[in-house]
Amino acid sequence: MWQTLLETTRRQSHDHSVLADIYGNIMVSKLADLMDDMQRVHKKVSEPSMLSNKSYLIMAAVVMKSCLQCFDAVGWVAGRASGP
Repeated sequence: MWQTLLETTRRQSHDHSVLADIYGNIMVSKLADLMDDMQRVHKKVSEPSMLSNKSYLIMAAVVMKSCLQCFDAVGWVAGRASGP
């Protein structure tokens, strides 16, 4: 019984370490990249002359899709956390 408890604790520790790496490093850099992209697109699309430019609208759609995929990956759907 003690051995089982020890193995379970080690496995959970490893899992928590992996999650900490994902949320602390990988997600932070991906969200920072998305934020930079969104700010760049917002500046370009905010100009009235750019609203009719199809390439900027496509770029905005791509950034939005990437952002939604990132939020979906961390459990956010429609502005609500699906986790605890």
